[in-house]
Amino acid sequence: MTEKSHSHLLSPLSLGIALTAGTLKPHYAPKHLQLLDQELVQLWRKEPGWPRNLMVFMPPGHAKSETCSHWLPAWALALDPTWRVIFASYEADFAKKWGRDTRTTCEEFMPLLGVRIMDDTRAGHRWETKEGGGMVTAGVQGPVMGRRGDLLICDDPIKNAQEAGSVKIKEAAWDWWNTTFMTRRDSPDSLVVLIMTRWALDDIAGRILSGETADEWRVISLAALAEPEDVLDREEHEALWPEKFPRDFLESTRRAMGTPTFNALYQQHPVPLEGFAIDPSWWQWYDEVPDHFDQIILSWDTTFKDVATSDFVCGGAIGRAGNRFYALDCVHLRMNTPSTIREIRAMNTRWPQNKVILIEEAASGPSIIQLLHHELPHILPVPTTGGGKQIRLHWQVNSVAGLIENRQVYLPNGSRWARELVNEFRDFPLAPHDDFVDMLTQGLNFLQPRGWSFERKQAGKIEPPKSERERMSRDMWRKIHKGMKKREKDVPLTAFPGGM
Repeated sequence: MTEKSHSHLLSPLSLGIALTAGTLKPHYAPKHLQLLDQELVQLWRKEPGWPRNLMVFMPPGHAKSETCSHWLPAWALALDPTWRVIFASYEADFAKKWGRDTRTTCEEFMPLLGVRIMDDTRAGHRWETKEGGGMVTAGVQGPVMGRRGDLLICDDPIKNAQEAGSVKIKEAAWDWWNTTFMTRRDSPDSLVVLIMTRWALDDIAGRILSGETADEWRVISLAALAEPEDVLDREEHEALWPEKFPRDFLESTRRAMGTPTFNALYQQHPVPLEGFAIDPSWWQWYDEVPDHFDQIILSWDTTFKDVATSDFVCGGAIGRAGNRFYALDCVHLRMNTPSTIREIRAMNTRWPQNKVILIEEAASGPSIIQLLHHELPHILPVPTTGGGKQIRLHWQVNSVAGLIENRQVYLPNGSRWARELVNEFRDFPLAPHDDFVDMLTQGLNFLQPRGWSFERKQAGKIEPPKSERERMSRDMWRKIHKGMKKREKDVPLTAFPGGM
């Protein structure tokens, strides 16, 4: 055969381009994939002194998984059909998808690749070649059955930000990595490719790179927007794949999701759990509210007791007018359950336009929900998630940071509780209390557009209110606001830590 007839086998990228040419989804060769391709070929050569392990950190949608999880195993088996490939991801079904795609490619292009698959082992999660090679897939924390591997690929062992914030899930993933996945290497010469979104500093990649085996790994880390000393020699802030994701799109994405999430997902800078400082200058202040709101809700963070050492109960009314969000009312006191119920009733009376009362199913929340659900049928229980309150709040704040950073969240001028709220967000999670944070982020998360699917799923009959039904006059709001200020004067200063 001529050299040209083998050009598709020069590299994983060459194979992907050759086999998808003329299709609806052709594979491309932008600069970042050329760099990745060179590293994969270098890894394959197994030159003396060259690491056998490679980490790949790139933004979503930049074809890193397609290159490493599809074309790499197909290319490796085309070069040596005796090779055994082990592939793992956060979920068994997702891992199986890549196994199925690779098998389909090998079958469809058998004359070009020379990979012959056994008829009796053709499942997506486990198939073998007639030469004794093949591919096995598994989910993280699941068993990796069968023989050992010559090529091990792990693509996103952590599913999302929520899992990345769970100490339990991260510890389980780390244990699986060391005791199950890495033990399936056939020899010290086996190749390992780890593809990750860097959600947390102490994820699998972070622990490896801070450990004794860090020098055994090559690392490709590419930011969506170029930073100083960019490995591709891009200008600062230049997009990684401008033809597909131009700079203005990426900047818009940053504004929409907030800097902390964007930095983790797109810039390969994981968010530290120590906090990400909501800048006080991001908050907006109002003297008057809009003529009408699209929606008004009440949000409550409860506690067990009203003793001096307990957390505060915090409840608030939050309104949405277009893409702006207004904190309209707030109660922040140490209260027992009967007192909390009285305040919930009172706030519901002050804001009859509200269609949803969010109460977290924690502390005294379940008992309050049980006592009030007949009287206030629009109460919506908010389930807690695993990983502990600090982990939940960390990602709850993270998910609304974009709204605050984009100056879309408004607080009332001259309000003592609003000043305390700003300080608590600034110092979170190191502040002594997090009641304002819990109350407001719970409400903002619900009011964002994705909240409606959650509401309908949980409440069934609750529908988004009509704007005209939410209409309120300025005079009515001024009267309420005047009453709020009077109530603040009547409350002892000890109810507001730190004072004004």
